[in-house]
Amino acid sequence: PNTAVLATLAAAILYGALTPQFNWLMHIGAFVVLFAICILMFHFNLMGGGDAKLISVMGFWTGFAYLLPFL
Repeated sequence: PNTAVLATLAAAILYGALTPQFNWLMHIGAFVVLFAICILMFHFNLMGGGDAKLISVMGFWTGFAYLLPFL
């Protein structure tokens, strides 16, 4: 559900706000890259919309540093 995705995003933003070494650009960049890929996959019916949203938000949570192990 959307509430789970929004709660995950809110937790990531809160974590970023409370962590001094949090690199916002790396995390937002990971979100944007994954969102673009997931939207393309959704467009070609290779992925559901909920999966696309959740994977994109988890990309924001992990950032580029842990993106490959996450995927």
